[in-house]
Amino acid sequence: MTHQKISHLHLAPGVDWAGAAARLEARAAAWSAVDAVEELQLVRVDDQTGVLIAATVDRETLASLIHAVVDPWIAEQCAAEPQSTLQGETIFGLGRHQRGSQLDALGDAERCDYFVDRVVASATVWGLYGDTWARSTAAGDVEALPVWPTRLLAARCAGAEWRGFVPRPIALAAFLEQWLTGMDEDGIVAVVLPTPTHPGAIVPAAELTQALRRHPERPRGTVA
Repeated sequence: MTHQKISHLHLAPGVDWAGAAARLEARAAAWSAVDAVEELQLVRVDDQTGVLIAATVDRETLASLIHAVVDPWIAEQCAAEPQSTLQGETIFGLGRHQRGSQLDALGDAERCDYFVDRVVASATVWGLYGDTWARSTAAGDVEALPVWPTRLLAARCAGAEWRGFVPRPIALAAFLEQWLTGMDEDGIVAVVLPTPTHPGAIVPAAELTQALRRHPERPRGTVA
């Protein structure tokens, strides 16, 4: 059974999210029982709010993690933690981790199909944005734009090389008419549905355009 604490945080204006994450990582790395942590994740919601998820295999270890790492970090950030914070044990879970494992196992063609199906249904593409749109190194020396079909899947990757970036939507019509057209002209490829353990499928902009335009369920009027 996984025991977890979900902290909903309000931080000071102008908080340095990258620095805050680095300090949390350093505290966790220095903790003697870090190997017992199943999850410690800081998710930025907007400029001043975030969610901190801490999970361990038993209640005692969770309490120790909170005391040694989480609470000192919250105090260091001068963060307010509302009383709605939840604490308990997960006795059944479906979705985030299982879905992530399934997506990691997809081949490039299946990954693109998954992306296209969901983007057409929602009429929205998701990228990661910091001071500018995130770029991927998956294509080597070729400039590459990582894209996801949902906000949650994009948020899963808001770390490592994209630390401090946040999910931002792109309307499908604009993605087709402006983004992919410009990417094709500039030689920029799309990296479709990267995950924390998979680099994503590298797809030429023209090829992704064709896949989106020919999808049988594409709503009429959403693109030219």
